[in-house]
Amino acid sequence: MHRESELHHAWVAISDLFLDTDLKSVDIRFIARRLAETSFSDEQLTDFYLNDVAPVCHINALPPGGEWVAFNQEWLISSILKNRAKNQKFQRFKNKLLKRFYLMGTYDDWLRVLKELNKERYKK
Repeated sequence: MHRESELHHAWVAISDLFLDTDLKSVDIRFIARRLAETSFSDEQLTDFYLNDVAPVCHINALPPGGEWVAFNQEWLISSILKNRAKNQKFQRFKNKLLKRFYLMGTYDDWLRVLKELNKERYKK
């Protein structure tokens, strides 16, 4: 996979955590399998979760909810790229301040994804 498309693939997979649905074990495994297709480390993926996907998608996970099937990939990728183009020091500082708000309702699922991801990697 080309590095840029691999990154986009990871963003799309991670964005599923922010859909307005109750994630079941099968959903967590599906996200983990998609992330296992990339060459990114757990630390890199966690960085993408915290600093790329969460700032763009967090509103969807809050009541009254929103998108529940999938995010439009073009919108998702362009929104993340716009955020990345902004002052990175400021963005990371803002993300750190708003981390609890951004991750509300998804962090436990993210930990489940990482656990499943490591199982997937062990299989290979």
